[in-house]
Amino acid sequence: VHPAFIASSSPVKRVLIIGGGEGGTLREVLKWKSVENVTMVDLDADVIAASRAYLTSYSDCSGFGTANCFEDPRVEVFTENFVTWDLKYTGSDVCARAKQRKQELYDIVLIDLVDVEELPEDKEWAEYLYTTNFFQRIACSLNAFGVLVANFGEAPEFYNSGTNMSMIPKEERETISTHYTKIKQIQTMSQIFRQSRVYDVYMDSSASQMAFAIGIKPKMHWITSIKKALKDHG
Repeated sequence: VHPAFIASSSPVKRVLIIGGGEGGTLREVLKWKSVENVTMVDLDADVIAASRAYLTSYSDCSGFGTANCFEDPRVEVFTENFVTWDLKYTGSDVCARAKQRKQELYDIVLIDLVDVEELPEDKEWAEYLYTTNFFQRIACSLNAFGVLVANFGEAPEFYNSGTNMSMIPKEERETISTHYTKIKQIQTMSQIFRQSRVYDVYMDSSASQMAFAIGIKPKMHWITSIKKALKDHG
């Protein structure tokens, strides 16, 4: 979450969260004082309900806002798959209409879905995620200074090109195949944005190293952007 805010060259007011039903991403977004509106689109209402009931720390905003992050008046939650929601609320011509929709564009989009390997294989909407068209629509939903951060799940391991794959156990070969798929998806995302970076963070909640990719629409100077973000945050 926070790298996206730091990378933004203007104060972040409007944020779209795709997924993130457990509330942790929302909690971190609401820590930034500049935020005025957050839209969350998560497929499973039961996940949100279970998190609020049993994982209360994930959506606890009591130290800087409401007792529960989901109750913050700046937050609007939709429980449906993102592809359906996107077509319903932004239309099929999102890129063509971007200039006419300036007030509806987002400063930051955060993708916090299940790991790529856990997406259902028999759902059309799942096949659309992480494609060129998907990332292009996201880019068109961002303003001129917009930033996208996507969670790609467990960080890929890199193997030497000379590795004899037949000598690697079957289960590990399947993992390698999944990791290469993630790398291709990250490369697809990087083709849409003017600047892109990949980073990984150890997450206590999953006890693993998680991979993230950040896409930035304009060119920017990192040091200047960091100083400005910290100033905006107060």
